Amino acid sequence: MPLETITLPGIKRGQTFSYTATCPGAQLEEFTSQVNTASGTKMSDVEIEATGDPNTFRFVVRDTRGWQPGLLRTDIKRTVNGETAYSLTMLIPVEGSETP
Repeated sequence: MPLETITLPGIKRGQTFSYTATCPGAQLEEFTSQVNTASGTKMSDVEIEATGDPNTFRFVVRDTRGWQPGLLRTDIKRTVNGETAYSLTMLIPVEGSETP
């Protein structure tokens, strides 16, 4: 059975990548996330920030200049009381940039 995935809006390499996720009752420190290639090579850690809504969190990578064009992958890991759960895998279409 294939893993479930969703595709996020694409970016050009070098742009800030961000999205928000809502998780009622969650705490900021419960989350971790990173962006990887399809083969598992780590491209970036994802910063996780609070928003004005206590149930909504912003996931952001400000420097994507080193990202490879193509489809990258990310998910959200949440650990509460020693138990870990993961979100669906999210695909990030990355287009190369022409201007450095």
